[in-house]
Amino acid sequence: MTLSAVAGVAAYCVGFIVLFQLTGVLRSAANVMGSVRSVLATLGDPGNDELSTERAMQRAAGSLFWSFLKIVLGGAAAFLLPAAFIYGAEQLGLLSFDTVLAGLSDWRFLVGATVVALAVWQALRLRRKPEAEPVGDYSPSDQLLHEIAFATRPVQRALGGLEDKSFEKRGRAPSAAPVFIAGLPRAGTTVLLETLEATGRFASHTYRNMPFVLTPLSWNGFARRFGKEGEARERAHGDGMMVDFDSPEAFEEVLWMTFWPQRYQGETLPVWKGAQAPKFERFFRLHREKLVFLREQKTGETGLRYASKNNLNICRIDFLRDRIDDAVVIVPFREPVQHAASLLNQHKNFLKQHQDDAFGRLYMAAIGHFDFGANLKPVNFGGWATKTRDLDPTTLEYWLAYWRAAYGFLRTRAGDRVHLLDYDALCADPQAVLQKLADAVAIDDPQALLQAAPRFRPAPSRKPDLAAVDPDLMRSVYAVYDDIQRAAL
Repeated sequence: MTLSAVAGVAAYCVGFIVLFQLTGVLRSAANVMGSVRSVLATLGDPGNDELSTERAMQRAAGSLFWSFLKIVLGGAAAFLLPAAFIYGAEQLGLLSFDTVLAGLSDWRFLVGATVVALAVWQALRLRRKPEAEPVGDYSPSDQLLHEIAFATRPVQRALGGLEDKSFEKRGRAPSAAPVFIAGLPRAGTTVLLETLEATGRFASHTYRNMPFVLTPLSWNGFARRFGKEGEARERAHGDGMMVDFDSPEAFEEVLWMTFWPQRYQGETLPVWKGAQAPKFERFFRLHREKLVFLREQKTGETGLRYASKNNLNICRIDFLRDRIDDAVVIVPFREPVQHAASLLNQHKNFLKQHQDDAFGRLYMAAIGHFDFGANLKPVNFGGWATKTRDLDPTTLEYWLAYWRAAYGFLRTRAGDRVHLLDYDALCADPQAVLQKLADAVAIDDPQALLQAAPRFRPAPSRKPDLAAVDPDLMRSVYAVYDDIQRAAL
């Protein structure tokens, strides 16, 4: 580059940096992160009533709007005003605008600027005390990336729509009957998803889809080039199940939260109807197809199907059944006292985790895991949670009442494409029940499913204290249990 071009490039960079600082773009970005934390904490706090939640959301929405406006205007000023200065200098015959533009895009400048920026950032980072320590497997930079993703879901939804238009041009035939695994947590939903995925005939969300779940094609293209590998680790439940970046996981709830955020504002979650929702149905259909496409690209297989494990789909059985004509829903259940005791144990586990790990609580709320801990939001089947507000979630009675309400409702939805599955029976006789499951989901190679039989074994039996449980509740719980056992696969 000529001396005048170097001077022009330097002037542009200095102007950009100064204006970027003066316009407070970084401060506005920090405000966005703060507002996101506030929104997610509000959504995850079961102590908030709907009115206080709505007011908090309105305040946060206003703060987000002004912060984004400042970021857009400040960023535009930082980019355009130095360019205007360079253009003015060209009019005075001092330098060439095109030459400066070429210099800014020159690979030597880009590499050098990147090296300098990284060196300055590292020097500043070492000089100050760290503001955040790594949390679990999430470093401060990982946390920031996730918070940016959580804050930009409306943008991701729009980008996902652009992906859809491009994806539809491929003219792919739609995949066959998707499988939705849904039940109360601790019913074996995760292991059932892993079993289906291990057959090689299904595609599902994995940890690689995080944190930009709504744009799987774009994020996959980036993560494939710059993503990191990781060793398998035990998941947060402390139940011995190991996960890595390729493990299937429940991230589907992000889609529902993005399209219907208002349904998550109360202390409980409503039961959804099967009413039409054309925009969501199209987005969801193409999202499933994109995951199938990515899986087929990776494995070289064809004809794969979508499978998801999403516990909260128990409140959307009607929607899945009525709006997706060929959907198959599998609803596992366990013996109620053992199931409720496991739920209680996990609730206490996550109460402690959320107290010790603010980012962990934010993360779980952001992906729609309201099953346990400080984020607990039960599905209000038949108004049970409203009628029993005096029940304490740290007691077995609470979880037995939830079990009764949930499976009492789900029993009424069982039919041709909604199948109840006795997980205890599966563990006792895996070959027989896996064959029934293969028939229910119409898998084209049942043997691929049957070979998973050795991984199923009865869970250790708990001996909870039932003295404080209402005998009438126990009788009604087992009445539901007997009914769903008779209706199971």
